[in-house]
Amino acid sequence: MLKRIFARMKGYLLLFAGSIALLAIALMLDFKTFEQFNFYRDVDVWSHPILLVQLVMVAIVLLLLGQVIGLSVKFYFAFKKLDALFPNNEWERKDFKEKADYVDEKFEAMIVKEVLIFYGSHFTVIPLKELKEIHLYRTRTGRRVYYGIKFMFKTKRSAFIPNTYGKTLEDGYRLVRKAARLVPVTITDDWKNSNRKKEITVHKGYMRRTIFF
Repeated sequence: MLKRIFARMKGYLLLFAGSIALLAIALMLDFKTFEQFNFYRDVDVWSHPILLVQLVMVAIVLLLLGQVIGLSVKFYFAFKKLDALFPNNEWERKDFKEKADYVDEKFEAMIVKEVLIFYGSHFTVIPLKELKEIHLYRTRTGRRVYYGIKFMFKTKRSAFIPNTYGKTLEDGYRLVRKAARLVPVTITDDWKNSNRKKEITVHKGYMRRTIFF
């Protein structure tokens, strides 16, 4: 199990290790800084640039540590669910993806025996029979409209929201409709009759048409 989690989190762990190395370097810049810092007196942090750097690095390391722990727990339960749904390490076989009922390369997702698996960076296992509702929602920030998908469950399990950046509305509908064909699930569609104007953005000197989904 630990080997699987490590393989899945290799990038996060390298980033965490790099932040610790930077923190160590920042601490070595002036090892007397913390001796000069008295928590019982008012200290102007801005007058101690090295101390400011150290405090920022400590905050970054703690944030990354929390993320690593959170993802480790999430992946542990995801792998545990996979083992329960597909015994004898069936999901680790090379032809597992080839036997899938549906594969969506854009969402990095596949459906195998009524189990929706997001195998990309948002690694998640969703037995379709546990779904209560799929909510196609949209939020507006200024002129930009974000289209998202929220998978909600019959149990107290937290809702899952996959990464939809760079996908079109048609991509989202395709995934949701496939899941709905396999199991009865309520679909709340807030995308209908929405303003689907395409936004024009400037990217490195040329015009590019994008759909923010």
